Amino acid sequence: MTMAGQEYDSVLPARAGEVDVYIYNVLGQRVLHYKIGAQRAGRYQQHIDMSPFASGVYFYELRVRAERREAFREVRKSSS
Repeated sequence: MTMAGQEYDSVLPARAGEVDVYIYNVLGQRVLHYKIGAQRAGRYQQHIDMSPFASGVYFYELRVRAERREAFREVRKSSS
């Protein structure tokens, strides 16, 4: 899979809400933020355009907020 067309699969818990995806490089610097918006519980696949960035290892963090508090957080590694 190339970084230009990266797909991220996630399963949101029963307590879903406002979803944000953050992309970090290997130095821990945030390079991208996608505000997905309100989502229900279930399985989702999100396409992230990584074409502006060099090939390599990146981490993506999925954060779900419900009732103004963090309800779910997941971090995964992705590489090209």
